[in-house]
Amino acid sequence: MYCIPRSTAARTLLTLGALTLGLSCAGNTKRASMPEVSGHPTNITFRDYRSGIVLTLINDSMLVEMNVAGENVTLRRAAYHSQLDRPASAKVTDDVYVAGLLKAFDEWGYFGLASAGLAPERAGEASSSIEVSKDGRSQHILFSARLSRSSQEAYQDCNKLFREMHNRVAQWRSASSIPTVTTKVRGR
Repeated sequence: MYCIPRSTAARTLLTLGALTLGLSCAGNTKRASMPEVSGHPTNITFRDYRSGIVLTLINDSMLVEMNVAGENVTLRRAAYHSQLDRPASAKVTDDVYVAGLLKAFDEWGYFGLASAGLAPERAGEASSSIEVSKDGRSQHILFSARLSRSSQEAYQDCNKLFREMHNRVAQWRSASSIPTVTTKVRGR
């Protein structure tokens, strides 16, 4: 006699329950559709000058500003992620999330500390930077030992929140950016 272990049976029941719930919700015409753009094109970029890592978070309005093809948010995101020349670490998220991130930055004093203009590609004394570009205007903060203690704490709060949000946004890759392995055929 063959017996299915409890853990496998439990997983099967949970999977079937989730599938049933998902299918019952799929036909609901009253669901909220994906939010449209707010009209405030924004991107936020974090640069780590020591490691060379650059992380960018773009909102859906920025895709409209960049003239990315697509009739709605979903199609524009798909078209953007299909571009081969886009930055690999750039992620696109809803306008509302970027607006919330900027609101937190404002509460922590980011915009009072920031300098006008784009963050430099390289910085001698700074270890990292956060740059906010909104509606065509850019501001940045360079993190270094020269910042006051309160400014360092404000920067760290902004940095933690930005990186957490960047990590939570799904990363999509174009088909040609996925590394492939080809096997060599040996001759006999």
